[in-house]
Amino acid sequence: MARSSVYWMEHTTNQLDKRIRMGTEGGEISGKERQEAAAWFTCMNSGETTPAEFDEFRTWFSRSAENAAEYRRLERMWAQFDNLPQVSRIPSPSAARSTRTVSRRTLLIGGSATAAAAVTAGWVGNFQDYVLSDEFTSIAEVRETRLPDGSGVTLDANSAIAIDFSDSRRHILLQRGRAFFDVATDSRRPFRVMAKGGSVEALGTQFVVNVSGDEVTTSVQESAVSVTAPSGQDVRVKPGQMVSYSGVEMGRVEIADGEIET
Repeated sequence: MARSSVYWMEHTTNQLDKRIRMGTEGGEISGKERQEAAAWFTCMNSGETTPAEFDEFRTWFSRSAENAAEYRRLERMWAQFDNLPQVSRIPSPSAARSTRTVSRRTLLIGGSATAAAAVTAGWVGNFQDYVLSDEFTSIAEVRETRLPDGSGVTLDANSAIAIDFSDSRRHILLQRGRAFFDVATDSRRPFRVMAKGGSVEALGTQFVVNVSGDEVTTSVQESAVSVTAPSGQDVRVKPGQMVSYSGVEMGRVEIADGEIET
């Protein structure tokens, strides 16, 4: 990599870090920003980056601390794939064009090589699920995490969620796997979990959402939830009950059996 590109990268990152510490810039990453970062990460590691794209990328990266932080998060995640070349620095235009041993664009958009790499790193499924997620687990990991509103989430193995919170909403996208939610009360902001085109709205509760193939199953431990299928059909689920939807079909509410386990 050219010395000037390394200097620019280090200087820009240091300046953005200072702004975050001073409280003059920073905040939550939106879904749009996350998708932009994923697109730039794919582009910059494709081996086909043009000088014009590199200049545009520099502008985007320098625009905000959030952009820089999200790009760095993707670098750290990508570096965990031990059987692939690690990305430690953003390449210069010439370096990006000369790296053609393997097409990272192909790897990043979900080809079979991505699945193989994911298995090697302890993940199963489309790598994009993890690129666009805020929290994820490997196939041998169960992890608890705290959301910005104080709600708790326990992710089962091989699971991933994206978080979209604002002043008026609390949305979670369950991209894959299974998660237990212990929701903090906030009457101003509904808490919804989206999965496979449907949604689960918490009514002050503890519940589990499980994505298995095209089927989404919700079971309730405490209080109640409102489950809406992609077709718009909705049903209320109470403690000890469960319901599944697949495609546009909403199943019947049943006794939860062992599905409530956390």
